[in-house]
Amino acid sequence: MSQQVTSNTTINIRPAAEALIKTVLLLDRPYGFSYLTNITRGDDQFLKQQAHRELETFGELEEENFGFVQDVAWYLIRAGYLTVANKQFGTISATIKGESFLEEQEKLEVEKEVLRMQWFHLLLTGELRDLRRKEAEAAGKEPYEIFTNFMMMGIARLMPADEGALRRIPGLDKIDKTLAEKILSKIANTSQEMVRDEELYGAISKAYSGSHRKVKEMFESGIEVDEIARRQNIKTNTLYGYLENLHLAGHINIKPWIEDQVDGKVLHRGTDYFKQAKSNRLTDAHDVLGLDFETLRLCRVYARPLEEPAAEYKKAS
Repeated sequence: MSQQVTSNTTINIRPAAEALIKTVLLLDRPYGFSYLTNITRGDDQFLKQQAHRELETFGELEEENFGFVQDVAWYLIRAGYLTVANKQFGTISATIKGESFLEEQEKLEVEKEVLRMQWFHLLLTGELRDLRRKEAEAAGKEPYEIFTNFMMMGIARLMPADEGALRRIPGLDKIDKTLAEKILSKIANTSQEMVRDEELYGAISKAYSGSHRKVKEMFESGIEVDEIARRQNIKTNTLYGYLENLHLAGHINIKPWIEDQVDGKVLHRGTDYFKQAKSNRLTDAHDVLGLDFETLRLCRVYARPLEEPAAEYKKAS
């Protein structure tokens, strides 16, 4: 059973929603949403009871990835089909609305942007996971004792702006004030990255896409640019755009590579132009300098100060 894309902007999540709600009702007691995801995807590595393997919904969503199923579970909580039974551990129960949903036949269409975690949610999740690990090591505790995955997903998705809003997230009402301030600082940093993304015309958000990450991996492994373009089935100039986005996002530093690609005098000339020009448009630079667009793009990247690296994307789980 796989998700159904009903338009360019919406997804029918009814099959996944049914499987999750049924699983909640079939279980002997409330469990966390990660455990529900494991059951419905047929992952028996972490089963708490082997009897759960016999549930009719076991493996029903085996074609779906872990992140998608968790996104659906989170949506069902927000929409009132499921509820948090234990705020500390994030265990889930079904609501009357959820039980009634199983008796209906209509599609459950959700906007993709509402359902899925965006690049800034994933960025913040990585920052929060790093913070949790450091806090746990300093306190001699397990990471989940600092805050659970459920709490972390709540913080990342809701991005509370102040301590009061943070404490209203299930399980965080009694969070230590010092830790709360550190979490809010991570949220503020992520918000700054969102602003910077707008200033860079979406370069940062693009850098978190799957295609960009593949390019980053191949580039860092030393594969030649022409070969990367061939493997990705894109033009070389398009690949240069990928490298520029990754560079601006702080995920890679391509300046040393540019120095090997562009003649020193040409690079100096192009860099000086972009440092002084009011416009960063390549067409304007081409009219003035007469250089090809690939070279101009590299000169434009080289002229920009290198930003501090953004936190690496880390799979939310």
